[in-house]
Amino acid sequence: MLEDEHCRERLFLDADGARFPLRLDRESSALLVGPEGGWTDPERTEASKRGWKIVALPTGTLRAETAAIAALALVAAAAKR
Repeated sequence: MLEDEHCRERLFLDADGARFPLRLDRESSALLVGPEGGWTDPERTEASKRGWKIVALPTGTLRAETAAIAALALVAAAAKR
């Protein structure tokens, strides 16, 4: 699954990730939202090896469905810059 995504911007949401990017490619972004309990260390490592950027939402930890909506709003805003 991780290797099948070819978008330029591949964001792996994790509470311990780097700051969410302020600018993103307008044409090509993908998000990976994790399970309620969070990602495992092996999952984070594998995503990073496959080119996914490990990023956090500025709001901290949210429920999975809320995190997805918040991340989509941030992607939309970052792609307009």
